[in-house]
Amino acid sequence: NPYESIGVMLGSNLDPDSQNVFQKAKEAVLLQQIEEALPWLNELCRKAVHQGIQADFVFQICEVGEASRWICHHAYRWNADVIIIGNSDQQTPRKQVSGGVSNSIVHHAHCPTVIVQPSVQPSQLHNQPIFVG
Repeated sequence: NPYESIGVMLGSNLDPDSQNVFQKAKEAVLLQQIEEALPWLNELCRKAVHQGIQADFVFQICEVGEASRWICHHAYRWNADVIIIGNSDQQTPRKQVSGGVSNSIVHHAHCPTVIVQPSVQPSQLHNQPIFVG
């Protein structure tokens, strides 16, 4: 997220109106990223199912602090064999203390969790083998 480092630098020095504008800009960028990623994720799920892999893709917007709980709950409910999740690799002060969503999932999920680093772009994964060890 291009606005994350700006927010960390500015912190609470913004007045409430500016914080609101800043938050709306962050949300707009996030929504654009989501819109770009959804077709790709659906296609990956379709390809997995076509190859006989039981897979499901669900998109859910959660309240702050609820994402890891939601993911772990549904992985357990679906009896998932593995959770594959991205890592934003943005070290905000909150993430340094709490560890972030991916860290929470690693520690609370009933099954193994694979964290995909942000340096991996979707275009790099096209037709590439995936190693699970």
